[in-house]
Amino acid sequence: MIENPMVLHNGYDIRDPQEYEPIPFKDICGSDVFPDDDVLISPDGEVLLRENAVPYLVTLLGFQERRGEL
Repeated sequence: MIENPMVLHNGYDIRDPQEYEPIPFKDICGSDVFPDDDVLISPDGEVLLRENAVPYLVTLLGFQERRGEL
């Protein structure tokens, strides 16, 4: 019996592996955030990847990077 391809998942009776992949969302800097990523959450609910913390402070908030001296 031949199945109607319109009622099968991808036409070949094989499930699509991307069907259940997590969908990322964007942080303040525009980077993709996945469920296993380390993030910082501000009091007002904004999300920032931990790896973007220093670039965010330098570029958007005007902090200066210096090494060992004031």
